[in-house]
Amino acid sequence: MRIVGIVGSANARGATATLVDAVVSRAGAVGPHETDVIALADYQLAFADGTKAEAQTGDTRAVLERLEAGDAFVLGTPMYRASYSGVLKNLLDLVSRGRWDGAAKPLEARAVGVVATGASLHHFLGLEPLIAVLVNFFSAYVVPPGLYATSDQVDTTGQVRDPELARRLQQLAEALVALTRAIGRDDALQRPTPQI
Repeated sequence: MRIVGIVGSANARGATATLVDAVVSRAGAVGPHETDVIALADYQLAFADGTKAEAQTGDTRAVLERLEAGDAFVLGTPMYRASYSGVLKNLLDLVSRGRWDGAAKPLEARAVGVVATGASLHHFLGLEPLIAVLVNFFSAYVVPPGLYATSDQVDTTGQVRDPELARRLQQLAEALVALTRAIGRDDALQRPTPQI
């Protein structure tokens, strides 16, 4: 099993990266499994302009290929204006779902854990649009309910300092692995159909 983390932030080493790294490393240890973390800030992705995923080049192609190699995913985002980041939105706009935008469908029938960070607890519902896109457009299985944390729950060295947050990160990691295994054993779970 290959677990791919995506840090959907303009800051490759901030609180969002800490959460993604924590879930990916914990999920990797359950197996052990292969892990890969992609900090989008480290790449120059093309802006989504309708170019098919398979026609992309450079950093964009490299990131898409790493996604295509994934069996499970952890998507992380800071909250901006009560929504997920533009950096992550652009990546998702580049990802094929096996229809008109290319043959690959890296998120379809895959388990996805979602984590987010914000300055206050008031924006936790900002995860809902991201979860809806993952479920309805990509036909991914999102581990509920998504994990939201504030930056004060993580220290400046990238360590989780809140014991309850650490417990929930572990729980998310274990559920991600369990769901991925269940999908792999069940033919019906391997054949979801996107809304359109």
